[in-house]
Amino acid sequence: MSLPKGTSLFWRKSKKRWVLSYADPVRGQPQKVLPKEIVRQRGAEIWALEWLRVQGIRPDVVLTQRREEGLSVAACAEKWIALRTKDSRVAPATLTNNRLHLDKWILPRFGTRAIAGLEVPELRAFIRDLREQRAASTTRNVYYTFCTLYADAMAEGWVNSPANLVAHPAVQRELPELEARAVVRIPIEWARVLIADERIALEWRARYAVAFTSGARDGEIAGLRWGDVDMEAEPPVFRIEQAVAIIGAKGEGGFAKVKGPKTKGSRRTMPLHPAAKGALVEWRERWPELVGRRPRAEDFVFPGPGGGPSRPKSAAQMREDLKRLGLPGEIRGHPVEFRATRASFATWLEEAGVAEGVRKRLMGHAVRDVTERHYTAREMEQLAKAVLAIPLGP
Repeated sequence: MSLPKGTSLFWRKSKKRWVLSYADPVRGQPQKVLPKEIVRQRGAEIWALEWLRVQGIRPDVVLTQRREEGLSVAACAEKWIALRTKDSRVAPATLTNNRLHLDKWILPRFGTRAIAGLEVPELRAFIRDLREQRAASTTRNVYYTFCTLYADAMAEGWVNSPANLVAHPAVQRELPELEARAVVRIPIEWARVLIADERIALEWRARYAVAFTSGARDGEIAGLRWGDVDMEAEPPVFRIEQAVAIIGAKGEGGFAKVKGPKTKGSRRTMPLHPAAKGALVEWRERWPELVGRRPRAEDFVFPGPGGGPSRPKSAAQMREDLKRLGLPGEIRGHPVEFRATRASFATWLEEAGVAEGVRKRLMGHAVRDVTERHYTAREMEQLAKAVLAIPLGP
């Protein structure tokens, strides 16, 4: 016994009930909850067939009509990308990923199909096939692109469907679970040598010093300008005002672009640890060797050879530097990434007994109002004292 095309039957665990989803000419893909006494699938199929007959609903006919009408997935994708390109809220990196997901996975499979003619079983099969080939995070990201495309197509009137089939519970159940990402923390002894050992290039010693003593993200450090650094203040400080992101894959013509920080709270003023100040003073003297002139306030602290924004492969560089020092490039089987500097900073603050509220401010987690990035002298003194608790000499 099988249900007609345009229908699907699934068990909703939260309600412990069978649910029938079916194609409808007006309502798109509505759902009908079956009586609670029906617990076996065969009984649910019998009930669903009889209910459809009594209601006079022909999902197979509706589905055939849908297939013959409306825009294709490819046509909707083209309109959707144009729509998102004009939306200032969509980050360039997100738009790049949307294009990649469409071109590499979604359009080869569904591009010529009418978007209104898609069915839940084939969407489920698509997710199953994808999760066999790609990582769980990639599979989920492709799904979210497809789901958002369909939702926007409905909202813009490109598809006459009140229900997002890609968001159907039966499709969502095929998504793989994300593995918990291991949080790697770098031993403070390793951090000391990365900052101080002259076998490491001075530019990278300065980067590591800032990262290990502030929790600033890789892109935030790349976005730091000399005008954001005040080494004469008491205490010395630097401001995180922007970040540098990679637009497109690094190995496929990606380029560095200045953008806003990751979150509102990420815009903040940070105290400079003595180790970071010392490294930056030394690096500023050597900076002209890279660019060919003295630095100006608007110049990046860590620029590319031409003075413009740069996002080097920091994780690979850190592992290479660790190897140069005779240290392993992985911890407990996990490769060391540059973001480990941020996790290490947070851990060292906690071990030093720094209060949670202070730790949150230093990490850029505490957002109070639009002026939260500007601290009073007393608050800055408190933050500086917390940072000084990290024993990373001098």
